Amino acid sequence: MHGGGHELTFDFLEIKRYGIYGFIRNDSIIEFGKIKIDAQTTETLLITFEYDENSETFMYDSEKYVNFYGKDTLSLDSPCCDRYNYHFIRD
Repeated sequence: MHGGGHELTFDFLEIKRYGIYGFIRNDSIIEFGKIKIDAQTTETLLITFEYDENSETFMYDSEKYVNFYGKDTLSLDSPCCDRYNYHFIRD
């Protein structure tokens, strides 16, 4: 069994210095907060998107492994089964 994906509810992810993030849809921020590092080794980086108390939230599956591919591709992978993974390519 495997999943086939789902329609995205955001247009892009913006990450600022110092671990501030925002999910953007139609030129509006739909969720924002801080990126918390849960575990880090030379091989892996596990983060959690911690939304701000003044922010709406939609990303309930907020714990992700971070993987970079080349200079322009970011993959956010879930640490367990039957959860969503996200793949981003820099414009």
